[in-house]
Amino acid sequence: MLDFNLRIATVDGDQVTLNINEWDLLQSLMQQPGAVIAYSRLKQKAWGDTVVTDAAVHMAIRRLHKKLNCSNRKVRLIRDHRGIGYSLAIP
Repeated sequence: MLDFNLRIATVDGDQVTLNINEWDLLQSLMQQPGAVIAYSRLKQKAWGDTVVTDAAVHMAIRRLHKKLNCSNRKVRLIRDHRGIGYSLAIP
């Protein structure tokens, strides 16, 4: 469960702490479920004008997978589109 107003994430009954970049990335992906969001757009949404590499996006997404317990799910919540960006799985 995600509450973007209060910035509270709950996974399997436990509250999970996400940093501001992780929230911004997740929100960007949730605004267009199923659509592939390019690395450049994700960087702009999460880091604004701060220059970061694609590796920063990869690391933040990896942390999201871990924090949201995605590895224990049958369907991968956030999908990697190598060389392009990421998308949010549509249930």
